[in-house]
Amino acid sequence: MLIDCDTCTAQKAACEGCVMTILLATPSGAREWDDDERRALAVLAAGGLIRMPRGFEAA
Repeated sequence: MLIDCDTCTAQKAACEGCVMTILLATPSGAREWDDDERRALAVLAAGGLIRMPRGFEAA
């Protein structure tokens, strides 16, 4: 499974209930990632399971 917002067939219509929106969202809209979280997302991206979030830098 590849999670890719750019090719999602429910883009904009179902973003509010999407697991990626829930995982990446914070009340302020900005997310501060710790090193463990950055490494975990980098592993998922390296395995082809997700695309790296825009503006995201791996640890």
